[in-house]
Amino acid sequence: MSEDNDAQRAPGLTVAGTPPEQERYTTGDEVSGEFRCDECDLLIKSPRENDGILVLPICTLCGSERWRRVG
Repeated sequence: MSEDNDAQRAPGLTVAGTPPEQERYTTGDEVSGEFRCDECDLLIKSPRENDGILVLPICTLCGSERWRRVG
């Protein structure tokens, strides 16, 4: 994307596929919903029973500690 296009983009908009920074989480965060690993895209979901809280783990496929909310 050229600098001219960047200057014309409305403030607060992000490039498609790039979630806002506040939607990023790390291992140990208590969350609910669906999350994908930032590195390998592994999907994990919080449990539906009990309180529905998930403590984000280290990714079992690649070892990453970064997650993004997808649901």
